[in-house]
Amino acid sequence: MIREWAMRSYRSDPVAFYWEMFSLVFTLSASITLAWTAADPKLQYIYPFFFIGSVSSSYACWRRQLVWPLFMGAYFSCINVFGFARAMGWM
Repeated sequence: MIREWAMRSYRSDPVAFYWEMFSLVFTLSASITLAWTAADPKLQYIYPFFFIGSVSSSYACWRRQLVWPLFMGAYFSCINVFGFARAMGWM
């Protein structure tokens, strides 16, 4: 069932499928790193991974013409830039 669902997603737009996979890898990496270092997170290293994940997800949503997930990804991209600036002490 899951394999069929993934294959349908791939067949509908292979480029978007790989951008979504790319997004998943970066977002999971950031999330795992954040959880592992929760007592003293190094946000200047974590935010860029979340940013790459949200931008690549936004692009995949744009290709698939998914308006609300695209807005959410764009929002997270902006917030990640803001968070990175705060973590670096620029704001």
